[in-house]
Amino acid sequence: MGNNDDKNLLLKDLMDMGNMLLSQSFTLDAYHNILKSTVSKAIEVFNCDRCCIVLKNKRGELVIKAGFPSNCHGIGQKISHEAETFLSQVIRDKRIVFINDPRNDEKVSYMKDMIEFYSITSIIFAPIFYIGSHEDCVGVMVLDKTNGDGEKFYIDYQKIKIVTDTIGWFIKKAYEKMRR
Repeated sequence: MGNNDDKNLLLKDLMDMGNMLLSQSFTLDAYHNILKSTVSKAIEVFNCDRCCIVLKNKRGELVIKAGFPSNCHGIGQKISHEAETFLSQVIRDKRIVFINDPRNDEKVSYMKDMIEFYSITSIIFAPIFYIGSHEDCVGVMVLDKTNGDGEKFYIDYQKIKIVTDTIGWFIKKAYEKMRR
């Protein structure tokens, strides 16, 4: 199967998942299930070991909303000031940031203990936008590769954009349903 076919299948899978979850009577649990399912799908699609979604709350603070593995992400917690400084820059710059050597990269020095504990070898930070608005960034998806198989990330920016745009679409639809 070609690369475009893979991307089309990925987009279809994500949209089907979102439509299924959003077609249910909307609850906060359904919203969290969308985020949880998306993180699980990202793990599979990008062949990474860890993934989380960090979103702005009503006060504009960045909070971990979903993560895999779920027991090591502090889901529901506000991120540290140091992390918020860096992630706010990712949001402001509206660009994917790839860290190939996190142990020696000052941008992620706030993660030093986590990088050592999980043997993280590379990290991708991808901004999440409301669909249709490249101005309104609502958070960041973070993908980690650990040293488990010694493999580094192959970065397919188009695939990452498909996933983050789909997350933005889910969030927009969820907020629309919450306002009803």
